[in-house]
Amino acid sequence: MDIEGKVNHVETLNHRWTAVDYKEFVMNSRKKKRVNSNCFRKVTHFVTNCLEDVFFRLGYQFAYRPWWTIFTALVFCGILGSGLLNWREETDDVNLWTTENSQVRKSAKWVAQHFTDDIRYETMIIEADNVLRPDVLKFIQQVDTSIKNISVQGLGWNKLCAKPGAKLKELLHHRKRRDVDEFDLSTDGLFDGVFSDMEVIYGDIANLTEVLPYDFETLDSTQVSIDNDPFDFDLEDIDFTGVFEDKNSENNSSSLLGDRTEELLDLLAMPDKCLTRSILEVWDENVDFSDLSERQILMMVDQKVNESKYADEMESLSVLLSGFNRDKNGYLQGVKTTVMSWFLSNDKENTSILDQWELDFIEHTLNTNLTVPPGVSIHVLTTRSYDDALAETLSSNFGLLTAGFSLIIVYVGLTMGRLNSVEQRFLLAVAGVTVVGQAILSSYGICFFVGLMYGPVHPVLPFLLLGIGVDDMFVIIQALDNLTPEQRRLPIPERIGLAMRHAGVSITVTSLTDVVAFGIGATTGMPALRSFCIYATTGILLLFIFVMTFFVALIAIDESRQDQRRDGCFFYRQPDSWKPSALSQKELLRLFFEKFYGPLLMKTPTKIFVIILTLIFTGVNTWGVLQLKQDFDPNWYLRDGSHPTSFYKSLMEHFPDSGERSAVYFGPIDYMTEREPLSSLLIRLRENPFVKNSSVVFWHENFERWLESKQVAYPSEDVEFKKLVQEFLLFTKDGRQYLHDVKINGSIIDKNFNFTINGSRMRFQHPTLVDASEKNLAIESLLSLENSIEFYGNITPRTPVIYTERYVEWEANKVITEELIRNLGLTLLAVLIVTFVIICDIRTVMLVFSCIALTLIDVIGIMYYVGLTIEISTSILIILSCGLAVDYAAHIGHTFGTVSGTRSDRARETLIRMGPAVWNGGFSTFLAVLLLSNSNAYIFSTFFKLFFSVVVFGLFHGLAYLPVLLSWIGPPFHSEEESLPKPLQSSPTNSRSSGDDTIPTSISSFPSSSALAKIDDSSYEIISVEEGNVSCDQVCCET
Repeated sequence: MDIEGKVNHVETLNHRWTAVDYKEFVMNSRKKKRVNSNCFRKVTHFVTNCLEDVFFRLGYQFAYRPWWTIFTALVFCGILGSGLLNWREETDDVNLWTTENSQVRKSAKWVAQHFTDDIRYETMIIEADNVLRPDVLKFIQQVDTSIKNISVQGLGWNKLCAKPGAKLKELLHHRKRRDVDEFDLSTDGLFDGVFSDMEVIYGDIANLTEVLPYDFETLDSTQVSIDNDPFDFDLEDIDFTGVFEDKNSENNSSSLLGDRTEELLDLLAMPDKCLTRSILEVWDENVDFSDLSERQILMMVDQKVNESKYADEMESLSVLLSGFNRDKNGYLQGVKTTVMSWFLSNDKENTSILDQWELDFIEHTLNTNLTVPPGVSIHVLTTRSYDDALAETLSSNFGLLTAGFSLIIVYVGLTMGRLNSVEQRFLLAVAGVTVVGQAILSSYGICFFVGLMYGPVHPVLPFLLLGIGVDDMFVIIQALDNLTPEQRRLPIPERIGLAMRHAGVSITVTSLTDVVAFGIGATTGMPALRSFCIYATTGILLLFIFVMTFFVALIAIDESRQDQRRDGCFFYRQPDSWKPSALSQKELLRLFFEKFYGPLLMKTPTKIFVIILTLIFTGVNTWGVLQLKQDFDPNWYLRDGSHPTSFYKSLMEHFPDSGERSAVYFGPIDYMTEREPLSSLLIRLRENPFVKNSSVVFWHENFERWLESKQVAYPSEDVEFKKLVQEFLLFTKDGRQYLHDVKINGSIIDKNFNFTINGSRMRFQHPTLVDASEKNLAIESLLSLENSIEFYGNITPRTPVIYTERYVEWEANKVITEELIRNLGLTLLAVLIVTFVIICDIRTVMLVFSCIALTLIDVIGIMYYVGLTIEISTSILIILSCGLAVDYAAHIGHTFGTVSGTRSDRARETLIRMGPAVWNGGFSTFLAVLLLSNSNAYIFSTFFKLFFSVVVFGLFHGLAYLPVLLSWIGPPFHSEEESLPKPLQSSPTNSRSSGDDTIPTSISSFPSSSALAKIDDSSYEIISVEEGNVSCDQVCCET
């Protein structure tokens, strides 16, 4: 059937249009537009009409079947949310903050594979007017005793501490605690795999079992437990005489190390004391400080300090003291600060026990029951302190975040509707905010399903989605409230379709630009930032879907409730005589923009003032951008007053030269052929301005000195080299301290020297580096040094590896600055392209773009004035700010193109129509972070400062700067006369009358190239008129 036969009429109250008439009208108007329209205007008109038509249809369909739409959205959310079962949270800093091809990343992976940190450090700083007073030293002694009495699950200090003989003990047994079922309790199998090349080295193993404190012939499983481990003994408790006897030899010589056996036995039998460093090592363990005068103490300490001035750090006393007070003759009068350290063996199987021991350590020091002498203060730090303090900081501010979300819900509920029992929308607001939760659940599910990680910056994502989601909801509600009284009397699907016709396009502009912006960020090389941007991109896209479906369906249900005059909270029906109060019908915010703000802003003096104020903001904040520094300190993330923060402040005050410790690692190099590169590396490392030259310590350098002291030439044969290395590392006091720095494959006590050095390290320390710029220069210089040295042979790695864990942080802050500039540039370009594609008016696009750019300049510049720097968290928040800045400007720019009149009239009308929604969106974002303003945590106060800035400057540019420019140089309006039939526009009334076959609406309510025609009693058609033909798409609606 042709269109004339199918569609009888398109009817209004005063005029009946046939399809042929409508087609002819549109064809004639199109001819007019060809004369006056340029290419951009044609594209603008075409794109706008297409989008408006699409969103009218979508809004109509979702509102026509609201419950089905809600059910489908929830099922969709549930399916996607099931990906949360694959939750993977990444905590490894290397995997989070280093790029895939980063040299630091490669170094970290290699070091982790070949070297492990086998010590946990527990440190205490004691401050006083003089820590060498007898009462202070007695207190320090009591604290030390208290700490050494800590016991966890029956394991005390002596069992958990690190010992200098630990490496030698490993030469005898490597067996760790295991389940009872894993023990082979027979003598023959007990030590299988424990020793290397057992028969060659040890001969008769039964000799060893005889001296151990257990009879392994009769040992049963009931004797083996965590508290009763047959391998948990101290070397000094064992008599090693006869262990290495060769019973088949007449001279009874050992098969181990030949004539060096006696020295080894003496070495093994030495007391294996726990490692500690403190001022107490000056005196005997049982000294009574009450018997010593302060003068005696000062003289003894001064003597020890002078004696150890050139000693190694582990033996020097001066590194433990700070704030020396001497008289004019140089005599020591007092010391203000001392540091004490306890070292735990970092046994991975005892991690939970060691964690608990450290908690008890903190309790015994910071909350001690001992009497603290007057003027004494204590600061402590354990291996777990930083992570604990960071977690405590986050959890302590969780209540503020929850309260911020609650404020948003209350505000949205109060402002989304009117203040009467029927037209209020509080429950709609509460239910509507759940779209943010649905978007979070679904986006997380998708990302986990494809294997993406969840990192430490991801918790800020809900704030971003909340800000965007609430803004979108306000735009839709505002578009619904902007309908004329006649349009408000249309059936629910039609009125929501009309609202979505404009709001859908506006939301699409902002959502698509945000998606593209974060999609650009997803191309970054930093894994944590890349993952966050992918999460954000997915979240914003799904938020758009849920707002357009779930929330629109909720609006349809709420509109039905209002049509039935039901209460907004308890749903009871009001009587037919109910009428809203006159006061509740006044939209105060709309009246503010209509009666006061709009007219005031459109006055010429006000416009000039706005432009001047914009220039001032831009100039001042541009200067701030130029002054902004890159700097970062991990301790900023901790709460002021936490014990790690207190410790670091004291450390920087009293031990300012205590920079980061680092090391140079080597693989299986040939030391005999690599002496020259190693010597060059040592010299250049000591000359490096970012390295304390006195801190460089290398076992091989001391090995060469030892050879010189023995007047022995450096060996040229492998066997001779290993023999001398064995003697140096085992039988010299200086050499034994490097056992932790050398990785041996095989047994270093093998008399046939069947071992190889698979790796070793050179230790050094940085001076205090004041800011990120110095850290960047330091790491660049060290990586340059690393690449300039290359070793011979087919080995891995071919160059030395310079690494410490802090380099991950240093490099991350260096990379984040480069990534920030790149991402902002690409994001602004993407925003420009996307807004142009949708808005299609080059003048409007450039004005909107200028708003976003100026907002970012102001936000970044204000960071300088509020004491922030460029670092990881601020860089991520700046990218978030870009997403929010788009929302404040794009809605205004798009709405300006849809209203008629002079430029000033259109700017004023734009503020009336969209100003309340933009304001509510920005103000609700401000409420979300308002309570964080009093947070004493850096990350949360930074969050407030930046989000407050983006709200203030975003609203200023969106509601003041942009309307002013649009009123002056905005694009001309594309006249409605060219696209809408006048008879349909001029309907005097639009009331629906039962039994009438007319459609009570004006054609201007629909896309400009469409009309609504009745087909039968239950359905209507949207007639889309294209150039040269008319197409009909049937839609069902209630009669």
